[in-house]
This record gives sequence, C-alpha cells and structure tokens, in this order.
Amino acid sequence: MVCETLLLMKRTLPSAIATLMPNSWPDCAFQLSQHYVTLLVLADIRLGFSNGGGLDYMPLSRLDVMMERYIADPAQAEAIKNAITVELGQVLDWRREPINVLKDVGGGRIDFDTQLTSKLVLTNTDGSPRREIVVPGVLVSHADFKQLTEAVLIKEMEVKLSGQG
Repeated sequence: MVCETLLLMKRTLPSAIATLMPNSWPDCAFQLSQHYVTLLVLADIRLGFSNGGGLDYMPLSRLDVMMERYIADPAQAEAIKNAITVELGQVLDWRREPINVLKDVGGGRIDFDTQLTSKLVLTNTDGSPRREIVVPGVLVSHADFKQLTEAVLIKEMEVKLSGQG
C-alpha cells in the first residue's frame, strides 16, 4: 500500500539523496528545481553626446535640442535625426519582427511610444499555455532556465515485506 503523503525536506544535496534513499529505491526522492525567466525590455530611450568630455544625456523627445546644441551644420543634424528615426522605426523584437517604437509628438518632434506592450506566453512541455507575461515596452529577448534547489521531495511509502500478513 502506498501512502499519498508527500514530504518536503530541506537538506543539502546530493548527500541528502544518498543518505535518505538507497540505490534500491530510485523512484522515492526527487530533487526540486526552480524555474526562472529573464526578459530584456526596451522601455525608454535616452540619447547621449560626448566630444571627449563628459556625457550629456537627453530624452528622445529632446533630440532637436541636442542636434542644435552639438551639431553646427543643419544638414548634418537632419541626416543624424533621420538615421535615428529609421533605426527606431524598425527595432526587432524577440520574434525578429520590426516594431516602430516612435510616436509623433507634434512640431516635427518624436518620442518613445510609452503605450507599447509585449506579450510572452510560456508553455508546458506539451505546448499548452502555462503563463502569460505582459510587459510595458518592446520585449527584445528572453531566456528561461531551471536551477536545482536544495530541496528534496520525498514520497512516503509503506513497504510490505514478503511473508507478513
């Protein structure tokens, strides 16, 4: 008869398994693992300029101010602004699909679109959805991994010896 009670024992592994479970009982102890998900999300953009000195940062919405302050030639400033606009109009997300992260704020100015969201659906091994994660911004990449813990799950069993009633 097998008892359905499960015990969670906090011990140091692997010596805990060797001590608790002899080789003749391989299906009685299970090492637990913790599942982690890491996300790289683009949630805002700031620009920086340096000419050998300190770095000056400004939000994307102040791109025109930065161009006027540091780029003397208006044609070069416009070319730089266009290059930045083209790049930010096709940021690749985690699925390798281009996403436009810009919004027009009027007067020829641009800013990061703070209304963007990204969704990642984690699945079970059979492909069924396990969890849905929604984040503000553009999900650029993600990784998930499992790390073994120091916990052991032991299934309590009643062993019936032969010859006993």
